[in-house]
Amino acid sequence: MKCGERVLLPKVRDANADTLIVTAGFSCRSQIEQATERRALHVAQVIQLARDYGASGPPGPQPERAAASKPDADAGRRVARAATFAAVAAAGIGGLAYAASRR
Repeated sequence: MKCGERVLLPKVRDANADTLIVTAGFSCRSQIEQATERRALHVAQVIQLARDYGASGPPGPQPERAAASKPDADAGRRVARAATFAAVAAAGIGGLAYAASRR
């Protein structure tokens, strides 16, 4: 944070509300989110905004609010667990049906 306070974070705090804050680095984005009221965007998110809103960008202050939020890290794991559970349940039901048909 000391390094960020030298130049980066003061510049972000002084930026106009309609200025996009863009970084490619994870640590810079994290510091900006933790130490300012702004959220830095990755270049891919900026491209998404340009695609969705055109050259003028999203309306209003803090245009980063229009960018897609971070994906839920646990969402993929929950989906995988649910799929595994469904597959195990289907295999169990299939096994019971097979056993019942053999009697």
